[in-house]
Amino acid sequence: MKIYTGDGDELTTTLVDEIKVKKNDCRIELLGNIDELNCHLGLIKASNCHSYIKSYLETVQETLLVIMYSVTGAKCTIQHAALTDLEEQIDFLESQFKRSARITLPGKCIISARLDIARAVTRRCERSLATVCDNHDIINTVVKKYLNRLSDYLFVAARYTDSTRRM
Repeated sequence: MKIYTGDGDELTTTLVDEIKVKKNDCRIELLGNIDELNCHLGLIKASNCHSYIKSYLETVQETLLVIMYSVTGAKCTIQHAALTDLEEQIDFLESQFKRSARITLPGKCIISARLDIARAVTRRCERSLATVCDNHDIINTVVKKYLNRLSDYLFVAARYTDSTRRM
């Protein structure tokens, strides 16, 4: 099977339900943003980040793939347990260091800077998700909460990385 089909030459693409949509459809915009986020997470994993964070990012990436399938109209969704697990990860990382009350500028080290970029892309995903939710009834509440918590996780992971980096 060839990678190119020519279907996108007219700036359309096909969702799971065989409905053709324009490439600027809000669902396609959300899919692109989540795909970009997933790529940033892959870059972080390929970097010299903590093995604990690297392992969990793999779980996050798998969850993002499920979210992407649900955006295309596939009959799948993430479970509440994924949200609970994410919250537990945040709580664990926060317990490992004292977070400053001051505003933290990104860029103390390359890994935390990459985590902060992923956090900012996650926030863009949330904005795209809001548009999709305004126009389509395909997203469950857990997905909305998951993306919100994911940006929190990435923030805490960046600060944890800053606190443990070697000078």
